[in-house]
Amino acid sequence: MASLKKSVAANMLGQLYVAAIGIVMVPVYVRHMGIEAYGLISFFVALQTWFALLDMGISPTLIRELSRYRAGAVSQEAVWRFIRSAEWLFLVVGAVCALILVLASSWIAGHWLQLTEISVAEASRCVAMMGVMVGGRWLTSLYRSGLIGMDRLLTVNLVAVLLATLRSVLVVAVLLLISTRCEVFFAYQVVIAVLEFSVCSVLFYRSLPGGKQSALRPDRSALPVFRFAGAMAGLTLAWGVIGQVDRLVLSHYLDLRAYGSYAVALVAASGVTLLSTPLIQALQPRLVFLATSHDEGALANLYRSGTQMLMCVLGVVSGAAIFLGEPLLWAWTGNRTLAHQEATILALYAGGNALLAMSSLVFQLQYARGEIRRHVVGSLIFSLLWVPSVVFLAVHYGATGAAWAWFVGNLAFFVGWMLETQRRMLPGLTGSWLRGDVLRGPAACLSIYALLACLVDAEHGRLASALFACGAAVLVVPIGIWVSPSLRAQAVAYVSGVVCRNRSA
Repeated sequence: MASLKKSVAANMLGQLYVAAIGIVMVPVYVRHMGIEAYGLISFFVALQTWFALLDMGISPTLIRELSRYRAGAVSQEAVWRFIRSAEWLFLVVGAVCALILVLASSWIAGHWLQLTEISVAEASRCVAMMGVMVGGRWLTSLYRSGLIGMDRLLTVNLVAVLLATLRSVLVVAVLLLISTRCEVFFAYQVVIAVLEFSVCSVLFYRSLPGGKQSALRPDRSALPVFRFAGAMAGLTLAWGVIGQVDRLVLSHYLDLRAYGSYAVALVAASGVTLLSTPLIQALQPRLVFLATSHDEGALANLYRSGTQMLMCVLGVVSGAAIFLGEPLLWAWTGNRTLAHQEATILALYAGGNALLAMSSLVFQLQYARGEIRRHVVGSLIFSLLWVPSVVFLAVHYGATGAAWAWFVGNLAFFVGWMLETQRRMLPGLTGSWLRGDVLRGPAACLSIYALLACLVDAEHGRLASALFACGAAVLVVPIGIWVSPSLRAQAVAYVSGVVCRNRSA
């Protein structure tokens, strides 16, 4: 448990820093480069996510295989065969993706994007550089997943903090000293992508047993492992399409300025995902370890305590976005018009992201046991029903229609499919899990936020709005901890330990 706490703390602090830097720097980019340029940056983020669908489930499978190796269920030779096969696959597909984007850059800039201020020629060069980064950073993601599988979360987060600082903060100095043009921004990002690839690959090889192997060709003997990867590929494809189709459609139907404003709300809502993902990542290898060791009691206990931690995080973060979205956006961007227009978008996407995180936690049980067929089927069915709906709503009702589709769709999937999956994975636990672990914490947090939202003054300045939101979160956090039995017990034990140490001193 102590090791888990350290991993969760490292993940939370690292990704909190990365998220905070990304969020804080958005108004700076908008101020110096313009909202249309930020729309182009947001298009790159969406583009990168779309090409990540070609991962084909290899990265999460690598995490699982390395976790199983540490549990003694997989040999060192088998691990290396899988790594080499995955590397070659990623290298070839990444190169092809980069080439496609470079060749299609002129068409994307001239026909897909709705430009008003940026020239087609400059946008084309930016898209070409996006292609280079998509290929390089995709291979880098494989090495990052490998470090997670080897339980080197502290290393992963230290690297993430360093690169986030270089990528998001120092780029402003480059823009001010050289030029605020988009192509300067993306050229700098290419340099950072090369550095990221170099650092992650070296650290990954150093973490592996037996040193760097000399077998440089794919090995067919690794194919049995790739069967699990094939199922993960189906999930990656389904949820990648579900999560990005609205952004892709709106990038064409909205002009780049409106798309930039929409993207600002998405960045704010992504705080829910960025703060819940570290916890889920920290739980993942340990759930695999316990499932492989057939320790069902410890598995259930870890799952329940992890659920309570996740629900506390979701209640605090998503509650703030749902009930205090407008003052948060106003304090963050300094733009009252944008804050008023995008508050509903922020609330709906934040709620949808929280529901998606809950579904992701249930999925970890299936992932740990290697029984993911049911989740694959459910996700594919959901995507077939959801994608046409969100396309229709996005085309006819714009960003608001897409936001409602995201929230309602994730709610339906969690209630209609994931709760039944939970019952199958841990029979007899679902009722107490849902009441005591899932609903109690968020219900308390959301109730407090709803009451505090009545006290918000629309005329508050930016500083007053920021202080109000921070004060609300400070009040809600201890309430979320206290109503969660596992968290309350840990908090009481910690306080008692501190008191005893002080008395002894």
